[in-house]
Amino acid sequence: IPTERMSDFYKGVIIPLQKSADKLEVEIRLRARKEDGLPEDVLESKVRETLRQLQAQVTEERLE
Repeated sequence: IPTERMSDFYKGVIIPLQKSADKLEVEIRLRARKEDGLPEDVLESKVRETLRQLQAQVTEERLE
């Protein structure tokens, strides 16, 4: 899903299922690449911190 369409995905898929289902789990796989690597401060202070606040379960993190 293109990142600019994530709100459409939320409105058109997540919300209707959330209203209809007894339980809804969402699994998301992300890939972010930058030739010289992603900034560690962005990964820690933004991404990982937000995931902690959301109580997201991170099953795999791979830095290449």
